[in-house]
Amino acid sequence: MINKLFRLATVLFSKPYDTSTKIGQERERVRRIAQSSATGMIAKVINILSGIITVPLTLPYLGTEQFGIWMVLTGFVAFLVFSDFGLSIGLKAKLAQCFGENNTQTAVKYISTAFILLSSIAVLIAILAVTVVANMDIHTFIILTNPDNLQALKSTSVMLLLVFSIGMPSAVIHRTLESYQLGAVANTAIAIGRLMSLCSILICVYLGFSLPVMASLYLGLPLLAMYLCGIWFFNKEKNLRPKIKLYDKKYAYEIISIGKLALSAQLGASLMASGPLIVLTSIFGAAAITPYAITKRMFDAITMVLSELLYPLWPAYGEALVKKDYPWIIRTFKKSALIALFAFLPICILLSSVGQDLIYLWSNDESAVPSWSLLMMCNFWTFLLLVVRVFSMLLNGVNQFKGQAFYGLILPTLALVSGWFFAHSVSLVLSLFIMIFIGEIIRILFMTIETHRLFKYFSLLQSNSAHNINKVQ
Repeated sequence: MINKLFRLATVLFSKPYDTSTKIGQERERVRRIAQSSATGMIAKVINILSGIITVPLTLPYLGTEQFGIWMVLTGFVAFLVFSDFGLSIGLKAKLAQCFGENNTQTAVKYISTAFILLSSIAVLIAILAVTVVANMDIHTFIILTNPDNLQALKSTSVMLLLVFSIGMPSAVIHRTLESYQLGAVANTAIAIGRLMSLCSILICVYLGFSLPVMASLYLGLPLLAMYLCGIWFFNKEKNLRPKIKLYDKKYAYEIISIGKLALSAQLGASLMASGPLIVLTSIFGAAAITPYAITKRMFDAITMVLSELLYPLWPAYGEALVKKDYPWIIRTFKKSALIALFAFLPICILLSSVGQDLIYLWSNDESAVPSWSLLMMCNFWTFLLLVVRVFSMLLNGVNQFKGQAFYGLILPTLALVSGWFFAHSVSLVLSLFIMIFIGEIIRILFMTIETHRLFKYFSLLQSNSAHNINKVQ
């Protein structure tokens, strides 16, 4: 165990390897994956802790209604991630190929094109914010008991949309860093930005700033950190700096083609993440699903942190594909599955034993404590989500989006419909299992088939390559 930790530390803090050889390329790839995973987990923990800390700071200061306004609007802004129509994912897929080919001339065209597309969407959102949202009767959608909070609701809505639109093009910076396997740099910027947000809450409470200012700073400072990171990166890599004149319709079409497939898969994942709560609430009532909601939130935090171990594999798979390093792809996929399993196993055992006690300490409410069967169901679901992440990083990295776009959206939809239908006659836990079975387990079966076919194809290419080399010799 000590030797493994020592080797991990050696990889994390080692200098860049010489990439002129195949061994050097593999070692440098692993080094960047390790650094991105480590910093990603740290950034995610900071994000989670920041969310926990801000509640006791802001709730007494804002009051129940203004705090509720902030939470609702923040959730809406989070949903706006779909407003880029998958463009940032399309950019990431294309840039990973360019990085593997060491093709900066094509890469800068993709970067410039994506920047123009996202900026155009951002301008549209900003215009809608100041012309439509500013003049809407928002209180018809969000009921207020205190009329004095109406202005805060309107101002906060407009300000958050403006901040979101200003930050939208920063996705180009984030995806470029990830594609060039510099996720550690992006994650550091995210962590710094989140710490800045937390400090802004303290300052706003101390100086007595209003909700619109507080919410805008909390959302905007991480975006500012990413922009500053982008200035540093593009000043260092001038060949990749986006330029308006490099916008190309051909590259826009390629990015959008991948983006629309990724968007379908994203929508399916979002349905599966939030849909069961809505379905169960509609049948069993808000009070009955409180234990599920709190338990799911606890496991979601674990999923987010552990998923950071896997995210850096996406661009690494893309680079390896371009360089035809098929054995590395297969080997790394198997290792990632084992790492995910062994990372989750101790957490699974721990939460199976003390999960109910932890939830009681967290909520201080006996009615919020889940039954052991519900706890284990959420535990099982978390494991399945990690398995999905293992497969999706591989399939995304090698640009296999079509299958995920199809079954990734169809299965969650069927899962929610089936869960709602059976919930009228079965228990909450069994209804949840039905949704998990259709939405996750069957999805994993499709991913397994797709991956098996992919590996057979890689093995065929590898054997043909070896055969051609032997013929030449």
